[in-house]
Amino acid sequence: MFTGFTDATIETFLGIRFNNNKTWMDQHRQEYYANVRDLFYALIDDLADTALAIDPDMEVRPHKCLSRINRDTRFSNDKSLYRDHLWFCFHKAACPKEECPMFWYEFGPDQISWGLGTWFDNRPMMDIMRRKMEARPDDFMELIRTVSRAGMYIGGDTFRRFDVPENIPEALKPLYMKKGLYISRDSIEYEWAFSGELTERIKKDYLTLKPFYRMLQGCFDEIRA
Repeated sequence: MFTGFTDATIETFLGIRFNNNKTWMDQHRQEYYANVRDLFYALIDDLADTALAIDPDMEVRPHKCLSRINRDTRFSNDKSLYRDHLWFCFHKAACPKEECPMFWYEFGPDQISWGLGTWFDNRPMMDIMRRKMEARPDDFMELIRTVSRAGMYIGGDTFRRFDVPENIPEALKPLYMKKGLYISRDSIEYEWAFSGELTERIKKDYLTLKPFYRMLQGCFDEIRA
């Protein structure tokens, strides 16, 4: 059971940040397992039932959901070997995480966030979403009202110029013009991460976003059909 991250979690992340080399990591790997990885695993396990209630095909195995501590430096100017923060994602098993909708949680010494979105922009999925929005604008108005009432916001890159049909309500136009999107809790207290109550906060938001996930996943499934 997840009872919260600890001061040792932050100390381990900072140790990685300021000693980003294999020698230090090899000497402190057991601390990383105990203070970071295992706590993330516990949080993933506690959220698994909620993820499966949203989509029975969701990937919930901790070692598959959690990001790797090792960085891929092949195509990056930043040659740091290890990450000083981690995240996990729940997405439909066998779907490429770079394209499909997913729930995420991210935490590090100076960041915390969670929500729903896509890893990268997905033009084909978003085009299908736009067609659905044109056909059923009222359904989408209810989706964005639900997000707003829950204290979350819709983000993502937007086309600078994009023709929007006349039947799209003004409140839906920012969503219609998205290249990709994510939905995140607007105000998160960093201290929440150090309590077991974090699990219930995330569960509540994931369940609130269930209709939005199903809409996006339906769009994604149409691409692969």
